[in-house]
This record gives sequence, structure tokens and C-alpha cells, in this order.
Amino acid sequence: EVQGRPAPPAAQDAQSRTGGRFVNPALPLDGAYVQDFVARMTQVARAHGQTLYLTLNLETDQALVAVANLLYDRAAAAQAAAARARGAALLQLVHGAGLELYRAGRTQMARVGARDPQHFAQLEALRRAWDPDGIIAPGRYNLG
Repeated sequence: EVQGRPAPPAAQDAQSRTGGRFVNPALPLDGAYVQDFVARMTQVARAHGQTLYLTLNLETDQALVAVANLLYDRAAAAQAAAARARGAALLQLVHGAGLELYRAGRTQMARVGARDPQHFAQLEALRRAWDPDGIIAPGRYNLG
């Protein structure tokens, strides 16, 4: 609290026990394909008793993004470990289907970067050129 006021939302979020893992694959705008792929993602989550919370966002006239979230209790080590494992399994499913992520989280960057090391080395070189002091999101992207 600051002078009798409630903590700002960001501070409240830090105190929350809710954790989340996300996998956001870019998918072709093909209803049958999307339906099948979402079913496979759901099966991966359910295989370990987790619920996959999903939204689909239209991005272009040819693609959409699946915003897939696994929520867990951060205070429960087993739930956190299961969410990490399911997140990794979902990423493996995405890459196994020849798809890429629209957005990657910090824990996914090493796997994403390993798929095309030369490309990500170039991105890291650009990041160093634009931000030589590492001020913007230090350690966040781990591209190199």
C-alpha cells in the first residue's frame, strides 16, 4: 500500500498464485485444419489432466493465431512442472506440424532459436546494434 491506497494491479498480479504457460502457433486459415490441430492441442493438455484455454485470432486473409493457455497454481510445484511439460509438448506438436509460433515466451526462446540458428544469430546482432547496452528487456529474448 502507498499512503493507505490499495496496491496497483501489477503488484497484485505478482502476489497471485495463478501461473500460466502459453503457446501461440500461427495457423493457416483453413477450418478443417484448425479444427483438427486444436483437437490435437487439447488432447496434449488433457493427457495430463490440464485444461487448454484457447482463443483464435484472425490475423490476415490467410492466417490466424491460436492463443493457447495452460493455467496452474504457482504454489503447487507439481502443477507448475506439469504445465511446463505440457507447454513443451505443445511446442513440439507445433514444430512437428511444420508450424511456427506467432509469439514465443521466454522459456520457449531456446527451442525456437535452435530451429534456425543463423536467422536468430542475425536477430541477436540487430538487437545488439540497436541496444548495445542491453537496456530493453535484458535477458528476455536470448536470441544468440
